[in-house]
Amino acid sequence: MLNEEALLHGEKLSVATVYNALNQFAGAGLIRKISLHSERTYFDTDTGDHTHFYIHDEDRIIDIASNDVSVGPLPPPPAGYKVSKVDILIHLTPITDSN
Repeated sequence: MLNEEALLHGEKLSVATVYNALNQFAGAGLIRKISLHSERTYFDTDTGDHTHFYIHDEDRIIDIASNDVSVGPLPPPPAGYKVSKVDILIHLTPITDSN
């Protein structure tokens, strides 16, 4: 989308350049990288603690306030490791008559 918007404004910008810049911003903590699977990554400008709904049929994410989600005790990490972050992504599909 960002690449398409640049092209609409007459700017020549490759998709690789856009993703390189976004990954650098994520590495610097300016944006948050959300990887759904190997083919889809979102970049979120809200770097604060919050979780997301992912709507499969619409291929989009919706923010969930952090106080609307609770996480119980986590299992202990393997020896030599510590938990640095917990990401929660709740996948949604529409309700149909068959389910």
